[in-house]
Amino acid sequence: MLGAVHAADLRQAVASFGELTSINFAKVANGDVSITANTSMNFSRGISSHACFFVAAPPDRVAELLASWNPQAHPELDVYEHRFFRGAADAAFESLRLPNKFKPVHNLLDAMKSRDDLQLSRAELTQIPQNPTSETAQQFWVATLRNRWTAFTKSGLKAAALQEPFDAESEFKSLVAEEPKVAKHFAKLLAETPLTLSAAGQPVAHYWDVSNVSNVATLSLGAIYRQELQLADFEYFVGGNYVIALTLSEVVPAEIGGKAGALVWQGNYVSSNQLTGGFGWKRKLAAHAIESDTVKTIRFFQRDAAAR
Repeated sequence: MLGAVHAADLRQAVASFGELTSINFAKVANGDVSITANTSMNFSRGISSHACFFVAAPPDRVAELLASWNPQAHPELDVYEHRFFRGAADAAFESLRLPNKFKPVHNLLDAMKSRDDLQLSRAELTQIPQNPTSETAQQFWVATLRNRWTAFTKSGLKAAALQEPFDAESEFKSLVAEEPKVAKHFAKLLAETPLTLSAAGQPVAHYWDVSNVSNVATLSLGAIYRQELQLADFEYFVGGNYVIALTLSEVVPAEIGGKAGALVWQGNYVSSNQLTGGFGWKRKLAAHAIESDTVKTIRFFQRDAAAR
């Protein structure tokens, strides 16, 4: 793990993670987020972004917050519910709510009625209630999230439930294979995750989430893994809009312009069926979206981390 790094050496340190090299560290030290998207993946559903930002807080505290930060506190991020948990005793799936005052919830109910754009297995599709209401939809998604999480805890990404309609393990491996430099840098951490193991491993936290994605209420499950100042966030089940997502982060102790704190490098990987085709224009739009959403989220994280 890297020791304290000064501005003159930061460029070389960050370059070891990925392709993000044109960074103005003076601006980063003042809160700027340096970010670029990789739209040239051979994997037809894949896209990624690399971001770099600074937090004027101790590195260990920043790493801890990366594994426990709740975006629900910021309505601008359109996260309706986000719950961290460690096991069945505190998962509280039954507390999930789909308030019908939100238009995205109405759009989810419409998708459930038509069975369109939902990343569900054939068996799960047959269990969708006829003419779903907010209440019956809640019951369906509570059961679905619980069953998917249980399967993950027993068999990791090899769980049969996570192989329909897309094989989550294959999706993650395809994304990581597109950027071998990053995969090599995080190899030790990834070896202790379901990307390598035939089980769930030992995440520091599980979570379930209800958020607005493309104006549709979207439910998801994830697990976060950590080794020292490196983290991997596997969003292995998503009910619609995209297939899976992976965030790799490393916190570097740094001093820039006399400011001591933590430089964070972050790689965000997404697999989405909506990226296929379109002669590249879909990827350009997706790149703009992933960069915009990532920067917005990071700015709230920076504010919360600096305030602690």
